[in-house]
Amino acid sequence: MPLYRPKLKRKRYLSELIFKARVFIYFLALLVIVGFGLTRDYFLIKKINIKSEDEVVEESFRKSIISEVTGKNIFLFWFLVQNQLREKLLAKYPSISEAKFQFARLEFNNIELILKIEIRQEVGLYCYNKECYFFDKEGYLFKKGDESLERSLPILILQGFSGQPYRIRQKIRSDIAKDLIEIKHFFDNLGLKARIVEFTVIEDYKIYLGNYEAYFLVEKENLINSLLNLKIFIINKLNNDAHYLEKVVYLDARYQDKVFEMLK
Repeated sequence: MPLYRPKLKRKRYLSELIFKARVFIYFLALLVIVGFGLTRDYFLIKKINIKSEDEVVEESFRKSIISEVTGKNIFLFWFLVQNQLREKLLAKYPSISEAKFQFARLEFNNIELILKIEIRQEVGLYCYNKECYFFDKEGYLFKKGDESLERSLPILILQGFSGQPYRIRQKIRSDIAKDLIEIKHFFDNLGLKARIVEFTVIEDYKIYLGNYEAYFLVEKENLINSLLNLKIFIINKLNNDAHYLEKVVYLDARYQDKVFEMLK
């Protein structure tokens, strides 16, 4: 077979060689740049700031992050370490709901990062057999609590339910968390404090007030209407007797358009 190539084929052949040569040169240049970046102090992270809008960051946490990040090569950290460290933080600190790394300054020999963290807000205190955990608006249990200390109760205690007990890093039923927030807002608007909310075996709510011995029964499946009926009933009673709640043993608002009362 002759070695002669037609002009068109020879031109295509040369173009392919030039293209491959360019790719090789670019790849080699990239290796040189990366190698230079990985071995020079110019690309080391000099500083990291930790910001949280919700809570003061503990000094031990701050020191741990600084040791994990500063002095690391920015290329290796950003592409290989960043996501691993984020997952590690979320797993180790259940109180953190989100963690994000951002650039604060990107200059030769002066690279700074910011770690923005979001802290879970305490919505209620879930208790079962004297074990208590704070939970957030999504029902996520993230921190141990104590029902015996009044100041440690941010809003409510979920004292009982039909099912297996929950533990830290688990979620209580989302519908229950939503109901507890609704109940809390309801009593706040009345100037009262719902100290304990018991989720009963028949899946209704038994609510104890902080300043009174009385408790209220409301229907879970028709919670809004039950609370509305209870509100109208309580306001009417208080308009006639400012000390009415001191005389109440319980109010039952689980029945449509009716509230049953038992007085001392």
